[in-house]
Amino acid sequence: MTLPPARDPRLPRPREPFGIRRTPSDREQLARRVAADRRAPYGYESNRRNLTWLSGALAAWVILALLTAWHDKNTADMLETWQARGFATVPPGQATLDELVDFAQANGIACNSTLEIASATPECNRMIEFAAAINNADSTSSILFVGQLLAFIVLLFLVGGFVHRASRNLRTLKSEGQMFTPNWSVGWLFIPIVNLWQPMQVFGEMWRGSDPKAPVDDPAAWQRGPRSPLVSFWWLTVVASLLLSPPIITRALASADIQSRVDTANFMVWSDILMVLPAIVGLILFRAIHARQEARFALVGPNQVLPISAEEAAAARRKGKRRV
Repeated sequence: MTLPPARDPRLPRPREPFGIRRTPSDREQLARRVAADRRAPYGYESNRRNLTWLSGALAAWVILALLTAWHDKNTADMLETWQARGFATVPPGQATLDELVDFAQANGIACNSTLEIASATPECNRMIEFAAAINNADSTSSILFVGQLLAFIVLLFLVGGFVHRASRNLRTLKSEGQMFTPNWSVGWLFIPIVNLWQPMQVFGEMWRGSDPKAPVDDPAAWQRGPRSPLVSFWWLTVVASLLLSPPIITRALASADIQSRVDTANFMVWSDILMVLPAIVGLILFRAIHARQEARFALVGPNQVLPISAEEAAAARRKGKRRV
């Protein structure tokens, strides 16, 4: 069987005969369908289910933060106990026998060789007990940190879902002239640096655009509405909790000195409690935005609208800057 000659890649690909169209692939059909859905009219969608999941995730976050605060307080008390027993530094985590001998010599403990550790002398046993307590505390801290990290990732996606739908609902509530499209309302949460202030503007827009007291017959009336101190206060607590988060404090104040570790653990207790504040205030804010949208929808009624385009949002931002 003779194979056809290979096509020269430098030559243009032969065109299909006139009048014959290539059947679009499944991927192209899906892309066209998604693009058509983005331009299709839509109506109001309640955020009730998203809010339920978000409330559960925030409750889990609060529980994890309080457990971490309790653990950090116990760690501080444990370190103070060992400090009172004559230790000036903290043994390294998962230390080898040679590292434990060096630690004993640095703290004036009569445990001078690995042979004495193997012989389980009283001084060596005291040092090993301290090292085991530190390892247990570090292991518990790692487990709690992983739990908080997973909860934070879940919260990001749930908050993103709530924000997208709430922003998308604004047009159906006869509030027009938004500066942010639903996609960018979510996107600003994930862009470093600018996510320190831009999401506050997004939530401020959702708050004012959902005002049930704004006249229904004036789509731009919400822009003249008052700003919410609740949004500003909530975002202030979010930024503060991120800048003073336990991982940052641990890295900034890391030290082998036992008194420094005690001070760090006590400070982390307050940092853990601070992480509870944005969750509680955030839940109040999310519920308030949802309640405002539900109340305005009851006034407006079913309303089909076209999605806001990027050009419209850009024009609204330029207008907003001039207004400011």
